[in-house]
Amino acid sequence: MRGIRLISVVFGAVALLCFTSCFVSEKQDPDIQEQSIWYNLAPVKEGAQVKAAGTIEFNGTFGSFAYQLPAGKNFDANRAEATTFINNVEISKTSGVWKAASSYYWPNDGSSLSFISYAPYKSSLPSGWSCTAAAGFTITGYTMPSTTVGYYDAAQDILVSDVAKDLTGNVNPGQYYTRGVPTLFKHILCKVKVVAHQNNAFDNTNGNDSDDYVTINSVRFDNIYTKGNYNYTGWSGHTTTASYSKDHSPDIKLPSDLKLTEVFKETLMMPQPTTKGGRANAPALVVSYTICTDGSSTTKEATLPLYNSIADLAAWQPGRIITYNLSISVKDEFIEFSGKPGDWSDGTGGDINMGI
Repeated sequence: MRGIRLISVVFGAVALLCFTSCFVSEKQDPDIQEQSIWYNLAPVKEGAQVKAAGTIEFNGTFGSFAYQLPAGKNFDANRAEATTFINNVEISKTSGVWKAASSYYWPNDGSSLSFISYAPYKSSLPSGWSCTAAAGFTITGYTMPSTTVGYYDAAQDILVSDVAKDLTGNVNPGQYYTRGVPTLFKHILCKVKVVAHQNNAFDNTNGNDSDDYVTINSVRFDNIYTKGNYNYTGWSGHTTTASYSKDHSPDIKLPSDLKLTEVFKETLMMPQPTTKGGRANAPALVVSYTICTDGSSTTKEATLPLYNSIADLAAWQPGRIITYNLSISVKDEFIEFSGKPGDWSDGTGGDINMGI
């Protein structure tokens, strides 16, 4: 039977470092099923062909948009001409599959569809949020919801997918070892944390170990952007700065075995440049610490401009956990630091990439 065929948007089930989105239908006539949009969540880690044990399942809902172009047009060249085919449809898990409440049709006139998705789903996009074929998913004037150290709220985390372009039906075999429309979500915010250690041992000249110690009294990030604009190229237009401050009570005593100790918990922050250019005040890490040697203590405050880091980070990138390592010498009493980014792939914040 020819003509337009009924399809139901269905999203399948698992998230590891990534998940793939494929359009899936419920059981029906094979000819109809071939035209159904499948979403089958599957890990897409490079080289992985099967779902890993212990995979964290995505358990929220997300929104999808689809844009249609006539035959002979493609998304990269003609995106401004595309018309909306699916407009902020909520995808949720029902009876073991991910699908929308509404039903849709694959066009059979030679036209193509391109898809953009985001999570978590919002029935009405907040002021400043939009998704269009021409501009993609954009956020104007976004303000971080909290400057509390250790803040993370999955409802405030934002994931946006790459565009799945110029599709006329289910991809088979699909990308990431699945069949359907490949969709890859990425965190667009970042996390920052600080760890510390003493980089040498006390001489312990008086024989009393309790008289020799290092404590971290407070840790603060100054002049951190908390407002900006997002589009598919990243973050820009940063304004408004704030401090993220943690005063420890009691002070954190660093282990004598020189092991790393977390002194500033992972905190959700806005990706941004960490150089001083274009800012009235350069972003800095400010640390108050005490070194006690043979019962005689000295408390110091170190202001460490982020652009002076030994392992210089020019920017905090989306989807990364940035870790600053404070290294405190107990011999000549100085502090140095370095920073490095890592994939957002563990902890309560979930995975860096989730494909549907």
